[in-house]
Amino acid sequence: MSFFEKSSKVGLAPPSIGRQTPRRYGLWAALLAVILLTAVIRFRLLEVPLERDEGEYAYAGQLILQGIPPYAQVYNMKMPGIYAAYALILAVFGQTHSGIHMGLLVINAATVLLMFLLVKRLFGPLAGVTAAATFALLSLGQSVQGIFANAEHFVILPALGGILLVLRAVDDSTSLIIDPERSRRVDFQRRLSLLAGAVLLGLAFLMKQHGAAFTVFAGLYLFLCELRRRPFNWKPFVTSGVLFLVGALLPFAVTCLVLWWAGVFEKFWFWTFDYAREYVSAKPFLAGLKTLRIHTSRIFSSSISLWILLYAFSNAATSTKSLLSSVIKIPILGKDYNMAKGLKLLGKVYKLH
Repeated sequence: MSFFEKSSKVGLAPPSIGRQTPRRYGLWAALLAVILLTAVIRFRLLEVPLERDEGEYAYAGQLILQGIPPYAQVYNMKMPGIYAAYALILAVFGQTHSGIHMGLLVINAATVLLMFLLVKRLFGPLAGVTAAATFALLSLGQSVQGIFANAEHFVILPALGGILLVLRAVDDSTSLIIDPERSRRVDFQRRLSLLAGAVLLGLAFLMKQHGAAFTVFAGLYLFLCELRRRPFNWKPFVTSGVLFLVGALLPFAVTCLVLWWAGVFEKFWFWTFDYAREYVSAKPFLAGLKTLRIHTSRIFSSSISLWILLYAFSNAATSTKSLLSSVIKIPILGKDYNMAKGLKLLGKVYKLH
């Protein structure tokens, strides 16, 4: 049994069977209300002009739709995944600033849903709804430029999906199944979940280099869980590791192959790795930590009333501390990583034609 699985069992005693169905429907209704309310707010902001990075991504996305690969006429330190994502949004919602923000509306709604599913799996449905609502509110904040379709939104979506699938694979590996046929079926589903989760985490990295942090986290968690498995068996340990590595590297490998075929691989590598490494190393590490602290403090101070409200709500909902930690820590981890950009890369401004 994993740590998260144990944590999910701490809290209030489960309600009676007769009360479970109305409560479950009520929580799903609350989640739907959160998503709809957030969508209404974002819908009213569709006409907001493009921010600097949005213009750059949109221009690169337009070029892709015209058959021009990234790094052929647009040069930047950003990974090509965000350009491909913008090309998809422009193709679906139209090549306008409102179309881009409509795509962000859909992506944000999907991210809120994944936040709910992830926290629900870890700590229960009440914590899941609260975490989803908190994320939805924070993702609209001015301090984090939440109304703009920056790369962080595109990192969080596949990262949450990847972590959720990896957790599912880990939980399935601890299940004791006597029936051999069912055991093989569950093992196949577990491996498929692990591979799919790793692919999603690899896509998070393609959106922005910082997405690698989620891959490292999921990989370490998988490694520790497999290492503590009893009885320990080398075969599933190695199999899980290989599947995770292959899935995480697959999107990057396919991208490199496509860019090589398009004749821009050398430019891609120079801008996203060589030049980016030199650019980031120009700022001392301690200075970067100081900037990180300033941005984190600004994020917290801009929504201090929210944290007070969550504390009061959590104490009223349960007498244990596990729910409080689940409600607050999960959104904090997501948004702090998402928006604390102390060493943000410098981008050239492009306007959408």
